[in-house]
Formats: sequence, structure tokens, C-alpha cells
Amino acid sequence: MSNLFHPLIETPSGNLSEIMRHINGAYTAHFNVKRRRAGHLLQDRYNSILAKMEECAEELSPCIH
Repeated sequence: MSNLFHPLIETPSGNLSEIMRHINGAYTAHFNVKRRRAGHLLQDRYNSILAKMEECAEELSPCIH
């Protein structure tokens, strides 16, 4: 799917939603300017899961771009 991405982000500050808002907004603005378009770029609302890296790293790694 070209309108989804799966990053692996670790943040000790607990501000993941702020980080994702910045990443998504900056990327969408850059993409829209570059391609002379307007509007939403990504399909759905931001979603996250909490994973313990020691237990889930191998299982999650195929999903991460």
C-alpha cells in the first residue's frame, strides 16, 4: 500500500503523537509542493502500539519500512 508506512520509533518522553504529527505534516507538505497538489496524503488516522523490543523485534521487523 503506497499510502501507509510503519516506522519503529522509541521515545522516552512519551510524545509519540507529537512526533508523528510533525513527520506526517512535514512529509505531506513536501510531497504536495513537489507534485503541485493539495490535500491529504495518508489514508487513515495515526495509530500506535506499545511493543517491548526484546520480545517483539523479530516479529515486527518484516512490517517496518
